[in-house]
Amino acid sequence: MTDDAGSPTNPLALDALLAEESRLVRSRGGHAYREGMRADGVVVLPGFTMTRDEYAAALDAAEPWDRIDLERPVVHVLGDRAAVLRYRFTGLRGDAVYRADMLSTYELADGRLRLVTHQQTMEWIPTEVA
Repeated sequence: MTDDAGSPTNPLALDALLAEESRLVRSRGGHAYREGMRADGVVVLPGFTMTRDEYAAALDAAEPWDRIDLERPVVHVLGDRAAVLRYRFTGLRGDAVYRADMLSTYELADGRLRLVTHQQTMEWIPTEVA
């Protein structure tokens, strides 16, 4: 991989991982996940898990986000072929707001980033019990 100036880039660096994650989350429908996630990939959501194909089908049926923010990204490198991208996601769809901490694990295979697992942990706002 090279940058715009033709210099080698690190595909596991923050900017490369964030660019790939942005491409996935900003895409409409599930095509980008079918293309960018391993066939045996898994998505962990609050209360259940989905395969890559189940998640892509759910995205095919979902309304697109009106606005998306990926904030406070951090990379945790897991050797020379894998890394975890951690960030805070905020998505707006109409009047609905979804906030979650996200973890996406990527592997480098054949010179290309592939999403292996993606986890969403919804923001928890404690309430007082009367």
